[in-house]
Amino acid sequence: MTTMELDACKMQLIRDILAIDSSETLDKVRTCVKGLLSGNASFDKPTRVPRIVEEVLSDVEIGLRDIEAGRVKSSEEVFKEMEVRFPWLCE
Repeated sequence: MTTMELDACKMQLIRDILAIDSSETLDKVRTCVKGLLSGNASFDKPTRVPRIVEEVLSDVEIGLRDIEAGRVKSSEEVFKEMEVRFPWLCE
C-alpha cells in the first residue's frame, strides 16, 4: 500500500469515527484501537462459549419471522450499503 493510499484509509477511518453518534459504540472503538496499538488485542479467538442448540434454533426462528414480516433488508441492499460505507473493501 502506498503512502497516499494509507493516508486515504486513515482519513476514511477518521470520518467513520466522527460519524459515530453513540458513546457506547465510541467506547468500544476506543477499547479496540487501544488494544490493537498496544498489541494486546486478539480477534482470532471467540470471546464467548458456543451457545446451546436451543438458543441457536430460537434465534433462527426469530430471524425467519423477521424475514416474513419484511423487517430484514435483502442481501443486495446490505452489500450496496457496505460498498458505499466501506469502499476500500471492494477494491
